This record gives sequence, structure tokens and C-alpha cells, in this order.
Amino acid sequence: MIKNLFNLNKEKKYLLACSNGVDSTVALHVFLNLNFKIIVCHVDYQQRKESSQEVDNIRKICENKKVPVENLVVSEKHSGNFQAWARKIRFNFFEEMAKKYDTQNIIIAHHENDYFESYLIKKERNVINKSIALPIESKYNNLTIYRPFLKVSKNEMLEYAIKNKLPWIEDESNASIKYLRNDIRKKLSEKTEEELETLRSQIERENSKRKQINIQEKEMLNKCSAGNSMDYKIFSKYKMDQKASILKLFLLKNELKFSNKFIYSAISQFEGKTSNFSLPICNKFLVKQYNTIIVKGSHYMNFKNIKFTVPNMESNKNIFFSHKPFNGSLWLYINEEDFPLTITNEYQGLKITLENNRHKKISRFYIDKKISIEERHKKFVIINQSNKILAIDKMYHENKNKKNRKIFYKIVL
Repeated sequence: MIKNLFNLNKEKKYLLACSNGVDSTVALHVFLNLNFKIIVCHVDYQQRKESSQEVDNIRKICENKKVPVENLVVSEKHSGNFQAWARKIRFNFFEEMAKKYDTQNIIIAHHENDYFESYLIKKERNVINKSIALPIESKYNNLTIYRPFLKVSKNEMLEYAIKNKLPWIEDESNASIKYLRNDIRKKLSEKTEEELETLRSQIERENSKRKQINIQEKEMLNKCSAGNSMDYKIFSKYKMDQKASILKLFLLKNELKFSNKFIYSAISQFEGKTSNFSLPICNKFLVKQYNTIIVKGSHYMNFKNIKFTVPNMESNKNIFFSHKPFNGSLWLYINEEDFPLTITNEYQGLKITLENNRHKKISRFYIDKKISIEERHKKFVIINQSNKILAIDKMYHENKNKKNRKIFYKIVL
């Protein structure tokens, strides 16, 4: 069996996930005998009466090997899907242990039957991601997961455990067909070796095809994105399934988790009439700003409304005036009769005066100029004592009064 193992570097340290089921117990015994530097990690969810015995069995196997055994006893009650809850608990624990022992590597004892099961579950659920079947190596945040037993069958694992008289405990829930995995596992056990070989070939073909698709999708993503932003004009030209794949890759690149429902809902909203909107995702925001899709931090929606009064032409802590241009200065036409001024980044309900004495709401003015919601809150509206708007940043200047002088200013807050 050991000759079929995927090569690992013995100089590195590895966490080894061990439940004391037969598979992980065999993995533990194998890597102890190979003198790998391992830290054994066990999670007791306190769901079964045998759970306390599991860690005792693990420590017995590790006797005289000076191998750390870390045991997490979970006190909190689970809610919702147990498998998803347990996985989150488990991997949070693995990440804590990785920091404690200064490693980013973890060994999980998935074997060939798990390889088949994973593929069939994905087919059943119509799940499409980077790999059709379990990969030998994958990532979970900063952890690198190794599955060195993927070419070892379940029967080989059992034979090894019996031959070496290993103490393991079988989880009774593995026999319950209320879980999809267990139902598939039962059907797999009824297949002949010839049928399994046919399945293996099918997985390899589809995996190879998926790898080619992955390359094409990355090329499409590179054409329409850079960093945390994406060009919607380019993105919109792709077919729906391509858009979904590109958006998934884009979110993964930005370390965001998502559901298929979120992906298709987001695309639907991208294609709608609204040019500026944001979607919350993982304490961040996926934002559409006209022809740009961008990931923004949790601060994005925390727009601060600013409003202050300027009594005269003298500079103060909020504004600096000058008769000559200077670095970073803006300008407006003004005279003493315009004071006191009101300066604000609030624009809702305000109107500017255009040629022929026409008026336009500033909100519509911003839309016409394709100014994003975020940028709108960075622009200041200057209003005189008669409630006439004299200037908006560099975008608008009112200069009908011949007595007005061109004055340069800079807002400092």
C-alpha cells in the first residue's frame, strides 16, 4: 500500500487529521512508521458515546513516538446542517493548530473510494468547480491539504488495519442512508472491479476536460479583470455559463465565499437597468459602478455626511482661500455678498442652474456624468447665502454675476 502513496517531503511538519476511524488510524500508523514530523489533530463533537475512547486509542498508537496529540472537545450545540457545522469547527481547529506548530500542511486520509464518492456526489448535486474529483493537493485558506491515499482502496486500508492490529472505532452514522454520501457509498460497494475501472476512466476524462476549461476560464478572467476590479463591458459579452465561471474565479481570487444562488442573482442584477448598486458578501461588498465591477471593504457603505459654514473669505481650519492657484486647488466665482457659504457633500434634492436658466437635480447630473455613489460622497457642493449653488468640485461652476471674482480654494478636513 505504501508504494502507492503520493510523495511528501519528510523535512516538513504536517498536521494529521485523525478521527480514529479505520482510514485515519491507518494513515496515523503509516506516517508514524515512516518517521514523519506529525501533529495529530482529533475533534470530539460529543455526538457519540464512543468519542472519548477515540482519543485514548490515538494516544495508545502514538506511545513512545513523542508525537503531539491535540484534542478539541466541542461544547457548543450544532444547528442546521451537521456536516457543514462540523467541517467549519474542524478546519477552524486545524488553522489554530497550524499557527501553534508553525506549519501550513495537513494530511487527510481520503482514499480511492472517497475519490469515487466525491465525484458522484458532485454529479448528483450538479456542482462544478476547479476539479471534478478529489485532488491529491488542494488549498483551504492558508492550509495546504494533502491526500496521499487516493490510490489506495478501502479494502487495502482495512487489510492494513487488521494486519497491524490497530484499534479503531467505526462511526455508526456511516451506515445511515439518510446522508447522500452513505447512500452512494453503499452503491459503490456493490460495483464490480470492472465497473469501478470504467468509473475511474470516466473521472479521469472529465477531470482532464475540466482542467482545459479551467485554463480557458482563467484566460477569460484575465481579459476582463485586474486585482479587485472587473470591466463589465468585456464581462457582459460572454455567455451565461461563462459569466458564472468568471465571476466565481473573480470572487475566489478576492478570497470571497459564495453560493451558486448568489452568482446567478448577481449576474441578473448586473444585467439590469441599475448602474450603481452593491451586494453584501462575506463582510465586504460586490459593487457595480457603471462599467466597473469591484470588491470593496466593509467600510464601503459607511458614507459620512459633512456640512459646515464658511462666514467670510478668511481661510480657516476647513477651507483655504487664495487669489492664485496652488497645488491641489479648485476654483469658483464668488463675491462678498455670497457669504456665508454652506459647504456639504450632501446632494439629494439640490439643483444646479444650466444654460437658458434650466435646472437639473445634482443626483441626475452625477448619473449623466457616470459618477459612482462612492465618488459622489467625496465631492463638495458650495452654496451661497441665497441657496444658489456656486460650484461642485471641478465639475460645475456658476459664473453669471459679473461682479464675481475667480478665487482658488482647497477643503481640508
